[in-house]
Amino acid sequence: MVYNLVSVFSVTVFRNAITLLEMMSMVLKETILIIEDKQTFRDILRDALQEEYNVIEAENRKQASKAIKDNLYSLSLIMLDDSMKGVNCFDVISTLQSYSDTAAIPIFLITNDNSYATEQKVSEHGAVGMAHMPIKPELLRSKVQSILKFRDVSFRVSAAKHDRLTGIFSKEYFYTAAGRFLKNDPHKDYDIMCTDIQHFKVINDQYGTDASDYVLWALAERINNLVGESGVCGRIGADIFAMLIPRKDYDEQQKLMDDIVGGGCENGISFTLKFGIYPITDRTVPVSAMCDRALIVMGTIKHSYDARYAVYDEKIRQSMLREQQILDSMDEGIRKKQFTVYLQPKHNTETGVVEGAEALVRWIHPRLGFISPGDFIPLFEKNGFITKLDSYVWEMTCRIIRGWIDEGISPIPVSVNMSRVDLETDNVISTMDELVAKYDIPRELLHLEVTESVNEDDSARLVDVVGKLKDDGYTIEMDDFGSGYSSLSMLSELPIDVLKLDMGLIRSESRYSNKKGVMSFVLSMARWMGFKTIAEGVEKKDEVDFLRSIGCDLIQGFYFAKPMPSDDFKSYMMSHNKIRTVGTKKEKIGSGVNPEKKYSILVIDDSKFNQEYVRKVISVRYNLLFASNGVEGMQILEKSGDQISLIMLDLMMPVMDGFQFLTKYTKMDFYNRIPVIVMSESGSKSEALALSLGAEDYIAKPFSPEVMMLRVDKAFSHIRRESKE
Repeated sequence: MVYNLVSVFSVTVFRNAITLLEMMSMVLKETILIIEDKQTFRDILRDALQEEYNVIEAENRKQASKAIKDNLYSLSLIMLDDSMKGVNCFDVISTLQSYSDTAAIPIFLITNDNSYATEQKVSEHGAVGMAHMPIKPELLRSKVQSILKFRDVSFRVSAAKHDRLTGIFSKEYFYTAAGRFLKNDPHKDYDIMCTDIQHFKVINDQYGTDASDYVLWALAERINNLVGESGVCGRIGADIFAMLIPRKDYDEQQKLMDDIVGGGCENGISFTLKFGIYPITDRTVPVSAMCDRALIVMGTIKHSYDARYAVYDEKIRQSMLREQQILDSMDEGIRKKQFTVYLQPKHNTETGVVEGAEALVRWIHPRLGFISPGDFIPLFEKNGFITKLDSYVWEMTCRIIRGWIDEGISPIPVSVNMSRVDLETDNVISTMDELVAKYDIPRELLHLEVTESVNEDDSARLVDVVGKLKDDGYTIEMDDFGSGYSSLSMLSELPIDVLKLDMGLIRSESRYSNKKGVMSFVLSMARWMGFKTIAEGVEKKDEVDFLRSIGCDLIQGFYFAKPMPSDDFKSYMMSHNKIRTVGTKKEKIGSGVNPEKKYSILVIDDSKFNQEYVRKVISVRYNLLFASNGVEGMQILEKSGDQISLIMLDLMMPVMDGFQFLTKYTKMDFYNRIPVIVMSESGSKSEALALSLGAEDYIAKPFSPEVMMLRVDKAFSHIRRESKE
């Protein structure tokens, strides 16, 4: 087969040339050019090869040039001596590879130097192989045969050096040609410029393949003409073009981009181009990596209406290096427990009491120091490592809650983040169940935060997974509500318990005290649907006042506290929850009764919010004592049972829930003397079971203050009648 590496000016001509040469290959031998200034060595090489190949010879640069020109269409291999007088063989290789006519002709080096350094240099300059003096004919023939054996594949690949649609260089060949261009002109400054057509898929869908292909062809032709012989250009993606061009000043650069854009319209089809520029300062970087950097910086302006181009600079480079360091350290970070769980409190809007917390991960890197979650979380979400990190955070959170229980501290719920990637994992439910079982903590204490974006693709599977987690007893919080476009539909799609309001939505409302429309509507809707509401990112007092005025339940933000290590949070929680503010005086939880009030009520509920709600509604008439679980309730009854006239009991609590409390309570001596009102969701099976276990009445959630007061008053009316009888 004869191998032709002629430069072509159109794709059609190139293809026709290939067809012709393939037909000629049936009758012609492959041609090898030997460039050697010593007759003796030429004789040895010719004698070893001439039986199987057509061998031509040249003893100097002039003869070699003529031989290549005369045999351009049939030349299959060039053999070059590295010890020719006045000739640098590596310069010759670079020169041959810089021209499209000869770029793909393989070059084989004959050398007296068999050192590793020479072999490496040969490889770096693109030679296909080498043979050492003295020549061993059988070994030489074997090497040549091996090279040419794969030459057919190489030939066909080289035929694709021009993109079939546009006629300019294909991606791989652009990388090669640009690299050679830079090597041949090492002292001139060059830039890599990449551009792509914005929303090209829309153009393709709207106008069809033929029309969009024409746009690509026309744009490529304009780019090729503008680049000319001063650089090279290629198509490196579906609608992405790359150029190696001499460095230009600002005005020249702007003009080039204007000329490339043209009128921004081809054949009646309008389009927009964005440009990314990588100024070449380090020529050791592969051209492919240079293009990647140009594309990366172009991506930073993808959604910017005004920006047309962006330039890769040192700041971006350092950012990329840091990103790579982060990715390289992630497994070690988990293994060596460099990731730490911080807790940020959630305060009751009215009382300031800490009723919950959010678990947030922090990374203290031994070399990079503190790494912001905003730096590593997006990277981990892209490469899938986020599932491993989230599992680590979940377990650390369970361990913290278990520690509170073991220390006799009334635990509060802690929310953990659950990404879309987590929810798509097959074993996410079993993972959560295994963790709560391992640390023996109630599921109610582990709140799962999902963003509204988890349902952006209307995935029925994701909705199903969240539903199963809720059915298992986990509280579901929707994080960042208001940040997307489908927030309202999410309320009906996802089985949530808590609505966490996006910081941006809060800020936009709190700036204008007279404009409470959106936020007020959201809060009203949440209450109507039975959701608790949390506002995050609150930093100012006026924001707190605003949220309090529209009835937001909980507040999270720097106004109260920044995220803190778990030990610091424990102290913070205990100090804030030890004292309750009641009007202008302070009352300790579980303290003795007020003798001015005739009847006393024991409220057993782990929710600080619910405790405060009950206090706010009925403390005017009745004396209140509080317990956070059934065990604490029993302790208070054993100590002060003769002073208590009514028990208000939540069913879902840690340590000892309401059902366990009722079962044990009905066996106590004063069971018939103290009635119990359970607090539960209306119509639930739990309500029926509680009544069957001996509860007197129930108050449905979400609470109504009027109904609560009437139920309590009704209970005490029975107590008064019984005392009179």
